[in-house]
Amino acid sequence: MLVAYACGDARIEPVCTGHINRTYVVYTAHERFVLQWVNPIFAASIHDNIELVTRHLEEQGMATPRLVRNLAGELASLDAEGGRWRLMTHVRGDVHDVARDPDMCASAGALVGRFHRAVQILGDKLVTTRGGVHDPKAHLARLEQAVASHEQHRAHARIAKVAQAILTHARALPSLDELPQRVVHGDLKLSNIIFAPPGHAHCLIDLDTLGHMPFVVELGDAWRSWCNSLAEDDPASSFNLDLFAGAVRGYASTARDLLTAQEQELIVAGIETIAVELAARFCRDALEERYFGWDQQRFEAAWAHNLQRASSQLHLAASIAAQRQRAEQVARAAFAAHT
Repeated sequence: MLVAYACGDARIEPVCTGHINRTYVVYTAHERFVLQWVNPIFAASIHDNIELVTRHLEEQGMATPRLVRNLAGELASLDAEGGRWRLMTHVRGDVHDVARDPDMCASAGALVGRFHRAVQILGDKLVTTRGGVHDPKAHLARLEQAVASHEQHRAHARIAKVAQAILTHARALPSLDELPQRVVHGDLKLSNIIFAPPGHAHCLIDLDTLGHMPFVVELGDAWRSWCNSLAEDDPASSFNLDLFAGAVRGYASTARDLLTAQEQELIVAGIETIAVELAARFCRDALEERYFGWDQQRFEAAWAHNLQRASSQLHLAASIAAQRQRAEQVARAAFAAHT
């Protein structure tokens, strides 16, 4: 595939992170690039989004990987089997799966705020290619349907008990339905941020999920993971208020006036909502015996691992709920400090 970029003699090394795309670092005589096989779940038009946003970020003075056009002038290339590949400039730095301390979260939050501020001007120019990824009501409704239609599942009673707890928790959450749609990254897990120098958030990567959703949902998905230092399926998963304080402090320092008063008030509810939504998705996956990967060394079947994932995310949601009042005070103070 590198022949399409006149890099046929380059050396490549696989990057063993990420589950969706296959990634390689390409070493030429003078430069480094990133080569990716793009999962077909993404529409071809994502590259138009990426080109639009990264060009704009570069014009705003922000670090960002850029797509490299092939010899035909195209943003992506097809292999003999119809697989889509892209080549991008390489941004050096460190990548982390787990937040080290509140200062790291603050730096990452500040970068996200700068990103949000920079891309809002793009508005209708950006096309959402994967709608419905975060839709709590829809995911909860699908869970109810799965419980009703999979009564013959061998672990139905166990899974249905967790499902009922998820549905009960969800009923106490405020609605996020009326929040405005914003231009967002779409997948702000910590490993999609490059830190350079160490501890300093330098740029965002993996821009396949660019699109529109409420800020509260985007931040809820990010801070659900940043502020839990344990694995997603760890039964002790809990919300770390200190990490959250760092994240919201950093974000408010660069993006305070982007959010309405209602959005600011719903930030903590957004984190809890996304934890519940993810619990619902995993619980449904347990009944339907599906997921792209499960740990066969620790679990007897996909349903067992997914049930553990669901229970762990529900435990995380309960931890957020138990600290909700204090977390909301922290968020208000962070935004007030930058009024």
